[in-house]
Amino acid sequence: MTTRQRIIPISCAGLACLAAAAPTLWIPAEARAQSATFASLNGKTGLPVQRFGIDWPHSAVEFSVRFMGLSTVRGAFARFGGTVMYNPASIEGSSVSVVIEANSINTNVESRDKDLKSPNFFDAEKFPLITFHSEKIDKTKGGFVAHGPLAMHGVTHPVAIEFVQIHPVSSDAWGNRRVGFVGHLSVARKDYGILGTKFWNSEFDPGRMSISDNVDIDLTVEAEVNQVERWGLPKGDSLLAASATKGIPTVLSEFRASASDTTSPIGKISEGALNALTVKLMHRGRYDDAIEAYKLAIDLHPEASWAYAGLGEAYLMSGKKTSAVESFRKALATDSTNTVAYEYLRYVH
Repeated sequence: MTTRQRIIPISCAGLACLAAAAPTLWIPAEARAQSATFASLNGKTGLPVQRFGIDWPHSAVEFSVRFMGLSTVRGAFARFGGTVMYNPASIEGSSVSVVIEANSINTNVESRDKDLKSPNFFDAEKFPLITFHSEKIDKTKGGFVAHGPLAMHGVTHPVAIEFVQIHPVSSDAWGNRRVGFVGHLSVARKDYGILGTKFWNSEFDPGRMSISDNVDIDLTVEAEVNQVERWGLPKGDSLLAASATKGIPTVLSEFRASASDTTSPIGKISEGALNALTVKLMHRGRYDDAIEAYKLAIDLHPEASWAYAGLGEAYLMSGKKTSAVESFRKALATDSTNTVAYEYLRYVH
């Protein structure tokens, strides 16, 4: 989904260029960019969109390809993350960015999966990421089409993803707010150089390829805003409780002194504790306190991209747009797969 605004160039040629980046270890989306909370819905950003995080355990990136012209092989990618900027008044004014780990491909056959990850096909070590970001959304008779670059295996091509909304923003049993979509597209393996050995590309019978060049991709996207008050986050909750009597400045000052030694017990868990603290500060609308907690997280962990992105969002909620843009840019400089920072920048820049 997307706005019709100009896409802000990031790194080389935007998020799509990340698919050819140096290999990186998979980091869950919630560690790369802070979870969306109800703060994302309250309109204080002044933007027409609301931020949702893709809930990957309840979403799916699945594919199917014809084998020998006789049967169909099916598979999926197990690890992915992303950000949906949802415009409740106009899906056409929404946007999405997704990052998928190529090495998480799974067809339930170990030897085949090993071959698919190898240089024969995806070459997942050299090209660890598959990315998509929308550039335009059009309404159609049956739903919508999201247009944008799909990058994998070091190649980028524009694609059109047909999708429908399966449910509006709704509450689940835990009080989280969710919005859901399903989509479909087809791609040609040869367009992306995902070929395999010569045998797999031969026509062993007239009109019957060993592996079809055409691959169908089916998407299920559940995006959520979390009711974090129901989360038990002991490390952050203890800091939050202390702030009620001591105030955030004192709590953070004491925590800084204890956590400055990164080899100490507190130092080793300081990033997680501050992440847990800032989630609930944002949720409760304590944006100034969240700003100070994010700054401490950055001081202690200068490579914490989630903290830069969260700081940007807190600045945005506080009406400090210039500072927000600067923080989002730092988040991307630290981790170019931070889809929260990428998505916010295309609206606030």
